[in-house]
Amino acid sequence: MDHHLDSRHLQDTITPERADHDTADRETDRPSRRPHLHEALAQEIARLTENDAGAASIPADHPLNQLGLDSLATVELTEYIERHFHVKLPLMSLFGSMTLGQLVDLVEDSRMQQNTGGSNGAFVTAPLGAQSGSCAIALSDWQVSLPLFCIPGLMGVATYLSSLSAELAELSPLIAFQPPGIDGTASPLGSVEELARRYIGEMRTIQPEGPYQLAGHSFGGLVAHEMARQLHEQGERIDALFLIDTFQLREGHDAHDDLPPDLMALYELHNITQRLTQQTGEPISARELETLAPDQQREWLTRRLGSRLQTSLNRVTTVHNTNYTAMMRFRPRFYPGSATLLRARSGFPTELVHPARGVCTSSDEPAMGWEGLCASLDIVPVPGDHLSMVRTPHVQVLAEAMQPALASRPRLALGLDRLHPARAPRAPGRAVEVSRQGISFDPYHPDYVDEPYPFLAQLRDHGPVFQDTVSRWWLTHHAEVSAGLRDKRFGVDPRELGDASPHLDAGRANMPFLSALSRQQESVPFSQHLNRFMLFLDPPQHQQLRRVFSPLFTPEAVKRWTGYVDECAAELIGKLRQSREADLIKELALPLPAAAISEILGFPREDLPDVLPWGQDMIAGFDPLMTEDTATRINHSAEEFSRYIREHLETQRKVANGPGTLDPKAALDQGLSLEELVTHYALMFAVGFETTTDMIGNSTLALLRHPDQLARWRAHPELTDSAVEELLRYDGPVRCSIRYALEDLEVGDQRIQRGEVVVFSFSAANRDPRVFCDPDRLDLGRDARRHVAFAHGAHYCLGAHLARIELQRVLPALIQHDFSLAPGGTQWRSSLVFRGLETLRIQNH
Repeated sequence: MDHHLDSRHLQDTITPERADHDTADRETDRPSRRPHLHEALAQEIARLTENDAGAASIPADHPLNQLGLDSLATVELTEYIERHFHVKLPLMSLFGSMTLGQLVDLVEDSRMQQNTGGSNGAFVTAPLGAQSGSCAIALSDWQVSLPLFCIPGLMGVATYLSSLSAELAELSPLIAFQPPGIDGTASPLGSVEELARRYIGEMRTIQPEGPYQLAGHSFGGLVAHEMARQLHEQGERIDALFLIDTFQLREGHDAHDDLPPDLMALYELHNITQRLTQQTGEPISARELETLAPDQQREWLTRRLGSRLQTSLNRVTTVHNTNYTAMMRFRPRFYPGSATLLRARSGFPTELVHPARGVCTSSDEPAMGWEGLCASLDIVPVPGDHLSMVRTPHVQVLAEAMQPALASRPRLALGLDRLHPARAPRAPGRAVEVSRQGISFDPYHPDYVDEPYPFLAQLRDHGPVFQDTVSRWWLTHHAEVSAGLRDKRFGVDPRELGDASPHLDAGRANMPFLSALSRQQESVPFSQHLNRFMLFLDPPQHQQLRRVFSPLFTPEAVKRWTGYVDECAAELIGKLRQSREADLIKELALPLPAAAISEILGFPREDLPDVLPWGQDMIAGFDPLMTEDTATRINHSAEEFSRYIREHLETQRKVANGPGTLDPKAALDQGLSLEELVTHYALMFAVGFETTTDMIGNSTLALLRHPDQLARWRAHPELTDSAVEELLRYDGPVRCSIRYALEDLEVGDQRIQRGEVVVFSFSAANRDPRVFCDPDRLDLGRDARRHVAFAHGAHYCLGAHLARIELQRVLPALIQHDFSLAPGGTQWRSSLVFRGLETLRIQNH
């Protein structure tokens, strides 16, 4: 028989002859099909292991992990099964102790499910306890050891950890996570933070609550550490965290941008696979390859890796490169728990990384760069090098070193409702997806709302200017954002475009207030305010209005309010300290700047509880996405606030204004209409508290996540000015600004046409490595004055000086107290425009 059964032959021998065969017929046919399926799989395994002579002798009870299938070959085997039998099996189903006979059953059962309208070839069935008419009732739960969740290295394929799993079998079952992209069902995830979120979601389908045990080898240790940090913030307990020869990256020499990434990945995969499979011979030297042209290098490396790898190599190479880029970008945050660093005595073989990468590691340092990143760190040396430590015989010592932390742990209760394979949690797509259709970017995706910067780093890789799949242009580099904000060819008022205005569906009741169509609806209360507010007007109207109000916010003017800010801060922080746990946003970050801007505008202090909700509603109107109910509420608040301000202005005209406050009579004398004055009172109040509220919350969270910088500021109060600028850069209050192209123009080699929407990403620009070295690191001593947190150009934030004064007074007063982040204490507000916390719960000590 042919060693490679084609799909037609398999169709004839395995697929039922009639589509309407009932289950009994198929069960009757089953014995006659098994030999053909067994033979086909045995032949493919023999080909992949380059052992054709032994194919016929593989017994049904022989474990797959003892047949010499390496990581790449396992991926290739699943691809073969899908291609020839039209069955999609999870890659993880081939791990563990599965035998060839069990694989035959799995493939056959999956095909039967497909033919009876099953779940697309998946072997997932309903839990036993949930089946209709089930007779089984568990009178007690099973008690099993807590699993150890483990993440492999850059290559992503976890089969090389099978030896470690076998050594730990008596203590804890090992469940490995492989990144999307390995099995071809999705593209790889581009950041450590994304991988950690994905794995946590899937882990909770297996083990719904803690305590959890985590491990990661090499790059996987970075992901495991980030998982532990995220879980801790969510209030979960971590009983064990193992970092298996995981190191931090240091600045190295410049990388060779002219060398294709896939060539470097093929070089690295060859040397990694050679060591893991313990092949004889010297690893490939990069110098040997330099004499060949890139195509020749690619052909030579592919041939050395083996022609048996038909389709898996591209997938693994893509995942490897994506993980490498994620590793280079990632900067671990402090994890307030303990970790065990298991470091290889023989170090890291240099040939595992192509020299053109320009990487410098901390593998030769005692703590491998983990100092200060965990509350406590136990360092245990293990024989072998970076790869041989997880293979026989060194893996036995590795497992022994892990045993004390895994022994005497709580056990997991399993009931009948848990007896079904784990499924990946449903997720609302991805925040960033690159496909043939272009770049899809969802700024409302929950992962982006919570942690935007890993996604923005990926977007920056596509150039300084790109257009997404819904025709928005995005500017993400600092140079283009800064220059574009000064460019008069971009406007904030789409009404100037006339017929070129980017209209939306007029039938939408909840259309964005900032859209061109909404701005043209002069009868809509909130749209009227936007059409009169200087922030949304272009020159010359913008300058005329700015001249009226700018005297209120000069450095000299806002200094008058430092005493008042200090008094408010002392009072609010004092109240904040009276409770064991408090919401910092509700009790400090919101009331303080609201009180300050209220005083400047002359609102009576007793009216603040009434006007604050109106201001919050109007801030919600700045965001493009809202429900119809929200839009209705915003318009109602706009009317109510306007009515209040008119009455307030009547009172203000009759009294003398104090220093630093707005004189409505003077404003009207300068040519403002009453309605323009009402608008600026309303929206200056709203914008005046919103950005500072966000910055107090964002800054506090950043300091709690970086206790070294918090301690640094406490010890060196003279850092206050630079600390505030760095915090504005690191996590500023405004994500972006929406503009319109007023004429055809070219930016970053892209042609933008008149009327098109352009989004200037402040958040991306402030993390641009071309301007800020190591931008994802919080450094309170950094000179961050070039940030664009307050925009640039004509629309530079009018209240920037006031915001700085508030931050420079409130944050130093706050950090003198001892407090920590409460478990599950953060909730971000979903917004395209603003970056701010809805909730920040802290625990006082």
